[in-house]
Amino acid sequence: MMEELVCYDTHTAQGFESIYDLGQEAGEETTRRSIVGGTYTYRRVEDHEGEGLAVAARFLAEQQASVPNYTDDDARFCTAFAAGYIVAVNNEQDCYEADPEGRLGELVALGYGTLLPEARIVDAASSGEE
Repeated sequence: MMEELVCYDTHTAQGFESIYDLGQEAGEETTRRSIVGGTYTYRRVEDHEGEGLAVAARFLAEQQASVPNYTDDDARFCTAFAAGYIVAVNNEQDCYEADPEGRLGELVALGYGTLLPEARIVDAASSGEE
């Protein structure tokens, strides 16, 4: 019987590291966007654990909907993903807490939070006539 190929093999160091990296990227993005967006609040590591597993489960479900054999073991995948997520969130928090203004400046320089100024809505039909 031929063994099925999987995108992310949780039983190899390379597969585990790749999954960890996916979680790390998600954690960085989430935290960086919250910092730049003004919604950041400091949280303890314990608060990230459940969040990391929930994000991992959602990510995995989305992938498995379109990619057969995305991983060989859902629980191991979610654990590796959550580990990367938690480490990234903690790292981003530490950087921000150490120097909030400096870190915010770095994130904006990296392209985060390049929001356009709020636009004034003008009704073309009224064209300024009242």
